Amino acid sequence: MATKKTQHRDRELRRLALAERWDDVKVLLMARLDKNPEDTAAKAELQRLVEGRPLRITLSAAERLAADADDAEQALSLLQRIHPVDSLKNLPRQELKQLLQQIGPKEAIISKAKRTCSAAQQAYVAEIKKRLRKFSSAYTRKFIRRSALVMLCIGTIIGARMYLKQRAEQAAAALTAAIQQKNLHELKRAKQEADTKINRFFCPEITEGLAAAQDWENAIFIEFKKLREIVAELETGKRHYAGLTASELQQIDRRVHQLVIGKDDLLPKWQKLYKQETLRLEALKKQLVSQLEASMPQQPVFCGEPDADEAALTQYIHALRLKETEARKLITEYAADTKLLPPILQALASARQIKEEIQQMRKLLSALPTFTQYEDYYRSWQQFCPQQYPAAIRLAAAKNTLPQPEDIKYHVQDPTGNYTAQLIKAAEACLVHGQSSFTAAYPATQEQIHIPQDLFTAPSYLYKIYILKKQDGTTWYSTIEPVVDSSNFIIFTRSSIDPHFSPEHNKAELRNDGSVTLSYTDSSHLLPKLNIQKEDFFLNANLPRLLTDTLNLRQGSHPALAQAYIYQCLMRLIAKHPYELLNGIKFSPTLRQHAASFKALVQKHKIELYPGCWLHQTEKMRAAEHDFAEWFRKRRGHDYRAEMARNFLATFHVQAQYCGFVGDNGHPVFCRPIPPDCTLWYVTAEGITGSREHSLPGVLPYSPIFLEKRTAP
Repeated sequence: MATKKTQHRDRELRRLALAERWDDVKVLLMARLDKNPEDTAAKAELQRLVEGRPLRITLSAAERLAADADDAEQALSLLQRIHPVDSLKNLPRQELKQLLQQIGPKEAIISKAKRTCSAAQQAYVAEIKKRLRKFSSAYTRKFIRRSALVMLCIGTIIGARMYLKQRAEQAAAALTAAIQQKNLHELKRAKQEADTKINRFFCPEITEGLAAAQDWENAIFIEFKKLREIVAELETGKRHYAGLTASELQQIDRRVHQLVIGKDDLLPKWQKLYKQETLRLEALKKQLVSQLEASMPQQPVFCGEPDADEAALTQYIHALRLKETEARKLITEYAADTKLLPPILQALASARQIKEEIQQMRKLLSALPTFTQYEDYYRSWQQFCPQQYPAAIRLAAAKNTLPQPEDIKYHVQDPTGNYTAQLIKAAEACLVHGQSSFTAAYPATQEQIHIPQDLFTAPSYLYKIYILKKQDGTTWYSTIEPVVDSSNFIIFTRSSIDPHFSPEHNKAELRNDGSVTLSYTDSSHLLPKLNIQKEDFFLNANLPRLLTDTLNLRQGSHPALAQAYIYQCLMRLIAKHPYELLNGIKFSPTLRQHAASFKALVQKHKIELYPGCWLHQTEKMRAAEHDFAEWFRKRRGHDYRAEMARNFLATFHVQAQYCGFVGDNGHPVFCRPIPPDCTLWYVTAEGITGSREHSLPGVLPYSPIFLEKRTAP
């Protein structure tokens, strides 16, 4: 809004000036000044009007610039007249700066009009600047001198402060060193140097050091006074040596030798007294040691009754503790030899060990009737290991006759002793749990190892066999499928089972004239299907399972005679096993029947089973193939291993049930009711014995008693 008013006012002033209505122009300018006395533009226009020059508002931009430059030059000339060059040297620095500030805008106006100041004007401006530079140099030198003086004062103050603080800290350190060295003369000198107001101000810790020094100084005087009184009392006999121990005497001796003041006067008197009383105390020590050794208690003689022995042992331990206290007092107060204590401590430890063994024995005897499992009974005895109490050692001898839990189990299973517990366990693992028929304890024999070798190497079990047969009966065998070439010849490679096989010339060809028939037989899948591998056969093979799997092979592309040869090998391996219990034949009547029937069928056809026997396409072999296929079909579905497991468990599934033990009086202590007609097993001097007589003849004390319990498999 104000801008619009100003523009309207300027247009009105311009219109009046162009119309040369100077009176109206003057009135308008005076009105503007009355309204705003600081209106420089109105003042300038009014000045131009009075001087008869054109008003700025009527000029063009270039004319205005030229007019401003003229005004600036006139102003510079006026300044030069007011302040001539000669008078500049008398002007102060502030007026010179103000004069230069007035000249600056005018020089800018002249430069904007693309003019240059006159040489006189330029020299005038240069002289002003020169005078100002001189003033600046003088002020700079003055400032530097004053700054250097201030820095010097500050440095002096800081240096003095650091020096005084360092000196105070050194005085405090000297005071502390004097206290540590226990040097009274040095301490007094250090206190005199340290105890000043300046040191206290710059090192507040010195106050604590002075207090500590004073305390130490007071303490050494008090110590000297006390020791002087002790020596005086000892000399006059007011203090009896009977009340002083060797350790107290040595402590006083150390204190006298550590005295800081009065040592030269007191030490000779003390040394004389110390020597006399040391000899007296040494004689007293020997007397007390002899009395202690002579009155040492003796270990009681044990009667074998735990309660009476424990009471005597408690009194013995109490007497040993009193002797231990006396020995420790002799060592600490009379400097007796420390070797006096170990025999007492060893006797004390032995007595405590015997007491603990009595408690363990009582605990064992009270726990035996509570056991219902032989494993707990056996474990409790094995944990009882006395070393010193004679009655407990005699009792612990009973554990040497206790049978292992596994031994009693297998002994009850086979009371005749034909089989060892290890063999029964291996048979159970094989026949019941399906583990290997061969173990490290019962490995395969050399004869058994030789039996299945043909299975692992025969091409008829490793490859698919191609058969080429001419009308005249000539036959060739190949493990690689024959091909017909472009000349209509059958190209093939003879197998090692081919009668015409030659290691040097295996390639052969036949004219494909229709007289050659091609067929094949495949038994290569049988061994992988049965999981029979040469590498781990005698490590993992479970013969009853393999024989069952062979019997139950589904009839497919493989010949029945190939299946029959595997069955025959497995039967021979089982029959040749050196351990009857491990081969399982006695536990499988069906297997015995099948073996007899299989042997009869082989004899009926008068053939020999071997790898590749089914490749000979004779009438006898075709008949045998048919009958063996029928034999396997009729018997498929039977499980030899399951039958062996059932019969093994029926024979050996006998549990030795723990039912109590024999007390030290020879009478049984039962933990369960005992049937009147049962067999009891117990330990005698000859070993584990079974008897239907419940009086248990020949039984050993603390022998476990077992009840034979047969359970259904």
